[in-house]
Amino acid sequence: MTARNRDLIEELNQRGGRTLSLVDLIEAGTLSAKMAGELAALVRSGASFLTGAREGGAGKSTLLAGLLACLPPGEEIVTLLHPGAVKAAARTPAPGRCFLCHEIGSGSWYGYLWGRAAADFIGLARQSRIASCLHADTPEEMKAILLSQSAGETDFAQVGLLSFIRRMGGRRRVTAVYIAGGGAPGAGPETSLASAASGAPGAPHRLRWSWDPARDVFLSHGGPTADPALAGRFARLFEDLQRKGVREFGEVMGRVLRAGGATG
Repeated sequence: MTARNRDLIEELNQRGGRTLSLVDLIEAGTLSAKMAGELAALVRSGASFLTGAREGGAGKSTLLAGLLACLPPGEEIVTLLHPGAVKAAARTPAPGRCFLCHEIGSGSWYGYLWGRAAADFIGLARQSRIASCLHADTPEEMKAILLSQSAGETDFAQVGLLSFIRRMGGRRRVTAVYIAGGGAPGAGPETSLASAASGAPGAPHRLRWSWDPARDVFLSHGGPTADPALAGRFARLFEDLQRKGVREFGEVMGRVLRAGGATG
């Protein structure tokens, strides 16, 4: 399953060249090891996630791929290519699957969903994990796009992790990370990421990380939103891999799988 997941993640790379890993992104200053560790821990803990950038080519698919590499062992990626596949996925809860849409957008390209299919895809977050990206720079823009396609506000609130990336000249930076949503599909208020993040399921996404362009540093806001021990373990792993020059996507993915265990 790991090899098939990697193949499906690699399909996100439509610009050619080597698929970049989270270690590559840390090395480039796109995000910090500490931030990457927390994002990996949130993904390992069950959060659905969306990445956003209004500008094309900013790196939202690359960031999406890096986060998909942090899924727990045994979780299967299923790419949904058309409305019928989304409807079929909605008929059966699938906690052991991550439903992937390459982009929520109106283009007729591979893995894109739009209209009612996009709304139904977001609705899958009520019972399963979803992952995708779209052209938006803020949670408000994401929400407006999704509501315009008839997605429900409560469905959007189930997406536990929103990450935004921007390109400025020759560098890319994760400019903001927001958390909330339902976290692990089907989790109750006692265990959901929304409960940990904002005190109640369905509460608005709140800022967890931001980028300060004047100092080119990443700032944390509020307390940890993932298991601190697991987040720290991943952060140290990324730092160790960077020191050792290990950055190839498949190898980093394998190291992350082994480091976190089945459930973190």
